[in-house]
Amino acid sequence: MNEASLKNTNDKLQPGRLNFLSNPENHKTFEEIYRGLRQTEGRHYDDQTVAQLPDVPHGHPFFEEWRMRKDSMKRLYNYLRRKRRSLTILDLGCGNGWLAHRLAHLPHSTVYALDKNQAELEQSVRLFSEQENLMAIYGDIFAEIFDDTRFDSIILASVVQYFKDTQSLIGRLIRLLKPEGELHILDSPIYSEHSAPAARQRSYDYFERIGYPVMMHYYFHHRWEALSDFDYTIKYNPNAWQSRFQRKFMNRMLSPFPWIVIYS
Repeated sequence: MNEASLKNTNDKLQPGRLNFLSNPENHKTFEEIYRGLRQTEGRHYDDQTVAQLPDVPHGHPFFEEWRMRKDSMKRLYNYLRRKRRSLTILDLGCGNGWLAHRLAHLPHSTVYALDKNQAELEQSVRLFSEQENLMAIYGDIFAEIFDDTRFDSIILASVVQYFKDTQSLIGRLIRLLKPEGELHILDSPIYSEHSAPAARQRSYDYFERIGYPVMMHYYFHHRWEALSDFDYTIKYNPNAWQSRFQRKFMNRMLSPFPWIVIYS
């Protein structure tokens, strides 16, 4: 079965099911490696946990991380809500769909949750199928999909590091935006020219230690220079004095990563 035979037209996408716009066989190797890694890390969550994300109980091994991601989610949600209009949103690299599920509560929104991880997408459908404005989609963003759909907002939450070429990715996504549309990058590290080599070595040491050095073929360390050709602003800067003050004196668990908005 080839990709063309799987491809649905956008008007046939249905909520409450997993829609295939690409062939899973073409991406099976990465999914198997990624799922194995997540299980080893303890990040393969059961349905009850995913249904409550980003809320996790005290004592959860990633409690602080999820507190930070909750803060990022609330910041993004409130920003989009203030637009006070219907929004068509793409959550790229949605994983188990927890963020897409939350964004689908925006009034008059339609959310497309796209990934190449079939198991997590199936979990998303299982948990969030009651949301008629949420479409779960298996697809490769670089394939010829969404020909007839344009988005007000495209979300890259903790996922840009899994794409090799930042400029090609952003260029592709900008073409999918409506006029005055926005691309949001959050909860992902962006490095300076000086800090990138050391970060790459830390990642290699980590993946080797847990038995997945092969992940270095799929995990990338993007630099600020890659954004220089695009019109962008930093909506949240973790190094700003306000952020440092809140972390130190108000005990806020804020993301250590910037929130970047790139405009069409």
